[in-house]
Amino acid sequence: IINRRLEAVVSILLVGPDGRRVAIDAVIETGFTGFLTVNSSTAAELEFPVRGQMRAMLADGSETVLDVCTVTAAIVGPPRKFDAQIVESSPLVGMKLLHGTRVSMHVVEGVSRFVPIWKNRQIRTDTTHCLLADSTRVR
Repeated sequence: IINRRLEAVVSILLVGPDGRRVAIDAVIETGFTGFLTVNSSTAAELEFPVRGQMRAMLADGSETVLDVCTVTAAIVGPPRKFDAQIVESSPLVGMKLLHGTRVSMHVVEGVSRFVPIWKNRQIRTDTTHCLLADSTRVR
């Protein structure tokens, strides 16, 4: 969906090590080259194991050190594991998570849709939600 701040938002299913599931909404951030950021409260709730730290440059140009955890998440298709940075802000989807996909947005005043396009697959959408029908990626 496109939110009121005109940000493209996707729903992501996070799966904890014990199988608990939480759906989150994350903003697509083309300036973020990682996979995903996860809010610290969600990371704690799902008990994602912290496996280290990394330096990160923020949008304002400042640098910080963030904890890194291994998450299991599904945005399209079955859940898969990858690294995520733990943050105190809203979750972000980075370009590594979207790599290999084509994303298109149709933003019209009063009617906004986020429409990912997957090669040779149907996508069902309405003005507030997007259901991805298949995990086929554009090559």
